[in-house]
Amino acid sequence: MRWTASAFGFASAFGLAWGAAGAEPVAGASATPYLARWASISRTAPEPDLDQYTDRYGEAYPESVLKYMAAFFGPVEQAGLETSFRWSVMELREGEVRLRATPRGHESLAATAPVNAHSSDFPAAAVAPAAGGGSGEMLAFDIVFDTEFKRPRFVTWLGPAADSPRESVAGLFPIETPEAREMFAGGWLRARESDGVEQASASLSSAEFHAASPMVLEILSRWEQASMEMKSVEINFKRFDRDTVFEVETRGVGKFIYVAPNKGLYSLKAAPVIEKAEGPSTASGGKMIVAAAKPQLYWWSGETVTIVDEREKTYDTLPIPKRMSENIQTVGSWDVIWQVLAGPQKALPAVVDLRAEKLLNRFEWTVEENSETQIHLEGVPRTAQDRRHIKRLSVMLDPKTHRTTATRLVDPSGCRETIHRFEYVKVNDAGLADDATWRPDLDSMSPLGPPPLAPAVEELPGAPPPL
Repeated sequence: MRWTASAFGFASAFGLAWGAAGAEPVAGASATPYLARWASISRTAPEPDLDQYTDRYGEAYPESVLKYMAAFFGPVEQAGLETSFRWSVMELREGEVRLRATPRGHESLAATAPVNAHSSDFPAAAVAPAAGGGSGEMLAFDIVFDTEFKRPRFVTWLGPAADSPRESVAGLFPIETPEAREMFAGGWLRARESDGVEQASASLSSAEFHAASPMVLEILSRWEQASMEMKSVEINFKRFDRDTVFEVETRGVGKFIYVAPNKGLYSLKAAPVIEKAEGPSTASGGKMIVAAAKPQLYWWSGETVTIVDEREKTYDTLPIPKRMSENIQTVGSWDVIWQVLAGPQKALPAVVDLRAEKLLNRFEWTVEENSETQIHLEGVPRTAQDRRHIKRLSVMLDPKTHRTTATRLVDPSGCRETIHRFEYVKVNDAGLADDATWRPDLDSMSPLGPPPLAPAVEELPGAPPPL
């Protein structure tokens, strides 16, 4: 089912007005702009698989209610949302807004009820007020809306007979069946002479990829061109790491420097955290705890990588294996050490040194938004190797420059995500070529040095003495 203007007579079954229970709406705030962007972005969203939602949330919600909650994560129409519900902005926060969708009365929806909607579709508990009910019983939906990626994060039904707050429903990624491989020859992705470099994690050859839409091809081509034009760049960023299991968000600020082909710096420092600050909403209805990020500092000289521990005032310099620096193609897992150490473009993926052909080989791309204000891409890994490190890659591009403005990496479990937001400070600045102006000062720090040698092996009885 979809939220269209003519398919929601069901809302009359939930048409009890919400009364005094719950917080008051935000004064002067309108939900219309959020609904408009939501409807626009959702056009490319896949249809929700009700079986997935039933398996995950069936114990908390009746199926007849759950199917409508799942529909919020699929394609929607603004007219359908506004016809079926009265919308209020209940809470405004950085990066998210909580919207309340209250079903309109039965009379006002009589004209929109579809002929194939039957009252048997809804359980008595969903239609009738709870014992001692009345207008104070809330039969509305709360939708936590991500204002950056323009989509719902959680949906909660505020229905009757709830002894305790229900777990919110989160959007589930559809289980996709790999498509048949297709060959492409010609154009800007024409097959080229092999340079002997193989992708470490891809099972497709450099001239193979799945069919992609012309829009995806054009955006990836421009994205590649924009990244390759940046021979050197300095970027300030904000980083957010969210863990939905422990309900913690860490925040950091940092600097990224890249000088082609393999010099750079990734520096992360703890962001100032306001006491008792609240993070994003959680599935349990609370807020994530906000904590400061752990500092990180990596410096690539071209042949070595130096890992700096600013707290302990120590550093360790490691040679980068030649084959590793040339061949490894990673997706930014923060848990696999060499995916960070191989080079600056590996530590912060999807920003510099990009190849459209490799992006197509390794990800199934969809364009979620292509407007005058931003381009939003969603990538799902194609290969089993990549799926072991990442579940989804979200990328925001500036439509004027096609440079990356934000990225989001979701880990394979779907429980952790890392978000970077970028501000470009210098691009192709001649001063960046001299790393003396930006490399870390190691004079006041102590090198860790090589690991100690293994102890000598005891001689076996009867063995001849060493020469």
